[in-house]
Amino acid sequence: MFMAILINKNTKVIIQGITGRLGTQFASRMCKGNTKLVGGVTPGKGGENVAGIPVYNTIRECVKYKTPDISLIVTPPKTVLGAALEAVDEGINTLVIYTDNVPIHDTIKLINYASNYNVTVVGPGAAGIVTPGQCNVSEILDSLIKPGKIGIISKSGSLCNDVLHFLQNLGFGESTICCFGGGLIVGLRIKELIEHFSKDDETSMIILIGEVGGTDELDALEVIKNCKKPIVSYIAGFFAPPGVRMGHAGAILGEAEDSAKYKSDILNSAGVVTTSTILELFSLLKDMLTSSFISKSI
Repeated sequence: MFMAILINKNTKVIIQGITGRLGTQFASRMCKGNTKLVGGVTPGKGGENVAGIPVYNTIRECVKYKTPDISLIVTPPKTVLGAALEAVDEGINTLVIYTDNVPIHDTIKLINYASNYNVTVVGPGAAGIVTPGQCNVSEILDSLIKPGKIGIISKSGSLCNDVLHFLQNLGFGESTICCFGGGLIVGLRIKELIEHFSKDDETSMIILIGEVGGTDELDALEVIKNCKKPIVSYIAGFFAPPGVRMGHAGAILGEAEDSAKYKSDILNSAGVVTTSTILELFSLLKDMLTSSFISKSI
């Protein structure tokens, strides 16, 4: 029996913005998998359905009939704040905000508001979270994953997909995967995710994919030092020139402390096995996962 963090086979999901292009794509994929998608919300579209899933005008109406646990928000950037606040007010305990380019002041407001009600926010700009075989609230394809004991934390959805494809070829699966976004300000961060995985009895190893910019990896150092499980890390951007943004809003190399090398060195001093390229990460994982000592626990 595989455990999970944040979501599991009993998690009931709704999509805010379900009738849009992205919402429809997510709904169709969820309905073909194991995710319990119970409803969607688009103002003015109540009474319709998407992939056989009922659409409601408001979160309040949806909650009355479906009692969801988590909301995937795929509304336009300027409407994310209102959608998130509505979900929090109606008692939904976890928000996954897929939408990118949410105004930064809106992000600050929604994260602070959610924290007052102990609501977990993944994102904005998050590829999402998935527990293989149980619940998938992400852009990650079910064909890339399977139940296992490797927990994955990533700022980048693209790099995470590369790692998943590699693990698939080796025959290993994941406990939970969380791609929480690379914005300047996000809700759930590396520190909290390490804490979650540390407490999960069925996660035996953690892969951490970070990047230049920000202090997220460094802010998690004390938690990492206390983690009893092996952590392998790749910080993207070892060869990024100063001042250049690497796609994500928060991935800007400014001070020396922002660099991939600095972060890797600090993580290494905390007991993390670090690599400087994605190929080096793959080589390390292959060695670790095929060794008799590690493979017995994974």
